[in-house]
Amino acid sequence: MSAVVQQSGSERQWEEVLGIIKVQGDRLDRVHPRRWADLRGLRTELERALGEGGL
Repeated sequence: MSAVVQQSGSERQWEEVLGIIKVQGDRLDRVHPRRWADLRGLRTELERALGEGGL
């Protein structure tokens, strides 16, 4: 589980994110979220979510 999720106590939100990634699969845009994740210092968390979601 991500450190961000542990800090916020929001395991449910993390699971929802993973569910969206799994359902959307290859249809999910990755360029735009990666840009925003980089700007906010969350690239590691995004890549982990994509990996756990099967992308």
